[in-house]
Amino acid sequence: MKVMNCKISSGIIIIVIFLIHTSLIRTVAAEGMMGIDKEPDLSGTPLDSIEHTSPSVDLEVWTLSATLDDVAASNGTTLELTTQICINTGICFAPEPQEMTTTDQGLTWTGSVPTPEGHAYVNWRITADFAESEQVMPESGWAKTWSSCWVSFDAEGQPVSGGDGCVERQDEGDDSLPAAGTVLGLATLAGAAALSRRSTGFQQ
Repeated sequence: MKVMNCKISSGIIIIVIFLIHTSLIRTVAAEGMMGIDKEPDLSGTPLDSIEHTSPSVDLEVWTLSATLDDVAASNGTTLELTTQICINTGICFAPEPQEMTTTDQGLTWTGSVPTPEGHAYVNWRITADFAESEQVMPESGWAKTWSSCWVSFDAEGQPVSGGDGCVERQDEGDDSLPAAGTVLGLATLAGAAALSRRSTGFQQ
């Protein structure tokens, strides 16, 4: 039985990773204005209000509290929170459900998630569970909370950075600040290295 020799040049790998990464960047750029939180429209929903940490801060806890209207609370409606954290290289982790708790007979619900170092923003959405149906807010995509020091990418794939936390860290001489000009290249090379290692494993 012959085994296929899957040798892939590093140049091709880098091009493939770059194209995939650029596609993801265009999606992020199309979702809204960079650095400005995106909030769900609460009209026609069972929610009276939403409050959350803004901006989110590296290595701290991002917290959200949502308050139901009286009718929804009295009907036993519950809330679920889903978050997705994206980091300054343009990579987003898989969405994760976060437990929401209430201490006032189901009127106000609170959930949270710890943030990693070097994160760009927290994507989030809330699901209201009724007796026989559910409603997701926002209806499509994500609401978004930007971090105090973020790097993202415009529609052309060029890195852009911002946030008051970046200014404070520059004033303090923090050398760990994300370098916007190198983020795209580092992410591309990291992905290429991983793919190259996988392809080498098929060589016989």
